Amino acid sequence: MQRLHFAAAARRLNTLAGAVTNLATVTVIAVLVAVPAHAQKYPERPVRLISAYPPAGGVDITARIVGVELAKRLGQAVIIENRAGAAGTVGTAVVARAAADGYTILITANPSITILPQFSNVGYDPKKDLIPIAKVGIAPTILAVNTDSPLRNMKDFLEAGRQTPSRVSVGVPGAGSTPQIELTLLGDLVKSEITIVPYRGATFIVTDVLGSQITGGAMALPAIVPQIAGGKMRGLAVFAPARSSVLPDVPTVREATGVALDVFPTWYGFFAPAGTPREAIARLEADILAVMKEPSVIAKLRDAGTDALTVGSAAFGRDNEVESAKLKAAVEKTKIQVQ
Repeated sequence: MQRLHFAAAARRLNTLAGAVTNLATVTVIAVLVAVPAHAQKYPERPVRLISAYPPAGGVDITARIVGVELAKRLGQAVIIENRAGAAGTVGTAVVARAAADGYTILITANPSITILPQFSNVGYDPKKDLIPIAKVGIAPTILAVNTDSPLRNMKDFLEAGRQTPSRVSVGVPGAGSTPQIELTLLGDLVKSEITIVPYRGATFIVTDVLGSQITGGAMALPAIVPQIAGGKMRGLAVFAPARSSVLPDVPTVREATGVALDVFPTWYGFFAPAGTPREAIARLEADILAVMKEPSVIAKLRDAGTDALTVGSAAFGRDNEVESAKLKAAVEKTKIQVQ
C-alpha cells in the first residue's frame, strides 16, 4: 500500500487565466441587453455565480467563458465571486446556505459533490441542499513537471518514487480530489511511493512547480496548458483513455506505464440551492445548455483543455449518483485520507 504524506492555462488564455492568488475575488460580467417589457420575471437583477476554486484553474476559466455568454442570454450581469478552499467545499457550502431565489448559483467540480461529502462533515448534503443545473465541461488529469526537472518521462518519475520516495512530491488540488485518487491508484499498482501534497487550488500548485518547491503537479488540464505551451512545464502523462487534442504529444498514463488504470476526469457543473423556484432552474438550465452549444464557447474551452458538455439537470443528478459510488469504492480501496 502506498504511503501518503500530507504537507503544506495556450498563450491566448494567459490573460484569462493569469496567476491570481486572491481567494475572494469578484468579477462582474455585465452585458447591455435590451429586455422587452413583457419578458419573464426571472431574472430581475444580477446573478451571483460562486466559483468554488481560485482564479486561473479549470473551474474559474469555465465560469468566465460561460459567464460572458450567460449574461447575454439572461439580460442581467453575472457576478463571479471566487470562494475557494477545502477542495471546493467552502464555496459549495456558501451556496448551499444561500437564499433559494435563483440569484446565487454555484460552479464547482467533483470533489465538493461526489467525494468529500461522503467522508467528512462539509456542512451540507449535496443531495438535499443543492439542485444540479447543468454539467458543462470535463477535463482529464495531467501530471507535469518543471522543464528543468531531470525526470523526462513517467518511467523516470515512477523509478524516482521507488528509489527516493521522500524526494518525489506532487501537488494536487485538495485532499480528496480526483488527481489524488488517480495518483494513489497508480502508485499502488506500480509500487512507487509518491508524496502527495494537497493545495487549495491548481494556481498554487503551478507556482510551486515553477519555483521547484515540489517535483510536479497533478491537476485538470486547463491550469497546465499555458505553462506547457509556454515551455515552462513538461507533461508526463494524461490520465485519460486517449491523448488530449490540445496536447497530443503527451502520452496517456497507459501508454506511459503499461498500466490499465481507472481514471476519474474532473467535471465542471452548475448548481443552485435546494428550494430554488422551478422556473428559475428551468431558465438557467436552458440558457446554460444553449451557451454550451455555441461554437465560440466550445472552441475556447477546447483551447483550455476542456471538452464542452451539455448535460441537463436530471441527467447530471443521475451521473453524480453513479460517480459517488465509484469514487467511494476507490477511496476505500486506497485508504486515502480525504479530510
